Amino acid sequence: MSTQAGKDELFGYRVLWRSLLVIVLYTLLSGLLSNVMLFAAIIGIDIISKIYCIWRKSIRRPVPTPKALLIVGMLVAMEGLMLLFLPFINILLLVLVFRWFLTAVAVVILSIPSFFAKKMYIMAATKKLARYKKLRVIGITGSYGKSSTKEFLSQILEKTYSIKKTPKNTNTEIGIAKHILRTNFKNVDVYVVEMGAYRMKEIKKICDMVHPHIGILTAIAPQHLSLFGSMENIASTKKELLTSLPKNGWAITNVDNPYCREALKGLSCH
Repeated sequence: MSTQAGKDELFGYRVLWRSLLVIVLYTLLSGLLSNVMLFAAIIGIDIISKIYCIWRKSIRRPVPTPKALLIVGMLVAMEGLMLLFLPFINILLLVLVFRWFLTAVAVVILSIPSFFAKKMYIMAATKKLARYKKLRVIGITGSYGKSSTKEFLSQILEKTYSIKKTPKNTNTEIGIAKHILRTNFKNVDVYVVEMGAYRMKEIKKICDMVHPHIGILTAIAPQHLSLFGSMENIASTKKELLTSLPKNGWAITNVDNPYCREALKGLSCH
C-alpha cells in the first residue's frame, strides 16, 4: 500500500475485482445457473482478461526460478487438498475468491528459508571482500545508464589496472553477493559494481556489503516511480551510494541533472 504498484495490485483484478465478481455472480445467478456454469463463466472471464493483458503487453514472461516453482507447487498442493476434503464445485468458487490469499501464504512461508539463505550469502560475501585490503570498489547507480557506464569505465580502467565487474545487469544485493563468492579477487585492483534498487535502503545494503571508495551517480529520473512513490524517494535512494562513501572517497555525478546536484549537498567525501 505504500507504493502505486502495491495499490494497483491490491485494487486490481486479481485481488479485488475477481473476488467481487465471484461473489456478485454467485449471489445473482446461483438460482439460474449451476455452480459448474458459474465456475466456467468466471474462468472464461479470467482467460479474456489474460488475453487482453497480453495484447496490451502488460504481462511480463515469468522467470522459472526454484522459488517460483516451489510457490506454484505449494499452491497446487493446497488447492488440491481443499478439493479432496471439501465439496467440489463450491470449494472451486471459494478458491477463486481467496486464491490471492493462498498465494500470499505460500510466498510468506517460502520467504522464511529464503531470507536466511540470503543473509548467509551476504555475510559470506562481505567477509570475503573485506580480506582484500588493497581492492578499490567503484559503485555505479542511477535511474538509467548504469550498465553502459560500467562497461565504458571498465574498458578504460583495464588498460592500466586488473579489474573485475558485476556481469551483465547483475545489480541486486543477492546477485552481487553471489558474484563476489564465485570470483577470485587475488591481484585484482578495482571492482566495478552496478547497484540497482526497487525500494529504499537497497542501495545502502549493497554499500554495506562492498564498501565503495568511489560512487558514480548517472542520473535521477522517474523510472520505477510507481515502486518508490515519489521523486524524493527515488533521489534519496540513489543518494545512498554517495552518503556511504568514506571521507577520502569521491562522488561523481551528472551536474546537469538537478536531482543529482541536490544529492551532492551534505556529503563528507570529495
